[in-house]
Amino acid sequence: MATALAERGAEVALLDLLDDVGPAAADLAARTSRRTGGWGTDVTDDASVTAALDAVVATLGIPTLLVNAAGIALDQPALETSSEQWRRVMDVNLTGTFVVCREVARRAVDAGVPASIVNIASMSGMIVNVPQQ
Repeated sequence: MATALAERGAEVALLDLLDDVGPAAADLAARTSRRTGGWGTDVTDDASVTAALDAVVATLGIPTLLVNAAGIALDQPALETSSEQWRRVMDVNLTGTFVVCREVARRAVDAGVPASIVNIASMSGMIVNVPQQ
């Protein structure tokens, strides 16, 4: 998604918990000649999201498009899933989506700029995809 957007002229901010988000953004910039940035972000932590979006705004400006695709899954039987594991999935998949949407929307509204949000959901909502990969 990020590559397709950059190839069509978008400046791209990558937010991810994974350590390779910075190098991935640099690689995207090298391949597409677009301004990009990568910020380590925990979408379940309000302060982490706020800090990342503050850095995005300072570097690239107000986001006008959010593609929200953070998500995790557990590949184990429900009877073996702890409440803590369940809460982590819900925190990333639902709360994280909400927090990032809210913070991007706040910045767009405050700046008076139109913005769009696209939330990506798992295909598991429509089909049984076993085993999880």
